[in-house]
Amino acid sequence: TRDWSSDVCSSDLAKAAAEKTPASKITGCNQDWHTVQGVKDLIACAVARWSVPGGVDKALSVAQCEHGFQWYSPPGDPYVGVYQHSAALWPDRAAAYGFAGYDARNGRANIMVAIQYAHDHGWGAWSCA
Repeated sequence: TRDWSSDVCSSDLAKAAAEKTPASKITGCNQDWHTVQGVKDLIACAVARWSVPGGVDKALSVAQCEHGFQWYSPPGDPYVGVYQHSAALWPDRAAAYGFAGYDARNGRANIMVAIQYAHDHGWGAWSCA
């Protein structure tokens, strides 16, 4: 698994955007999302809050397959973050699930939006499902 967070082509600007935390109506599940274990813990917390088909095992399996639990994606990638959301669809999806204004590279936002989306629609939007 490639660790994008230490990639030499990573952009400081993109990392700074990922760290921005605009106001969100969603509270809880504040685990650190900068490490693989933190990402896994955050996924488990989100699944405990919003049940998804296949439970936490499926949520972890999809995240592992999609991007190896890595939050960072280089600027310009068409799919972004832990759950590889479509960059084109992210703004509307993030807003619909309480994370308007968040960068898709923000691990907490990426995970919380993915889990809520899977809760509502299942895992069909992910090729790894």
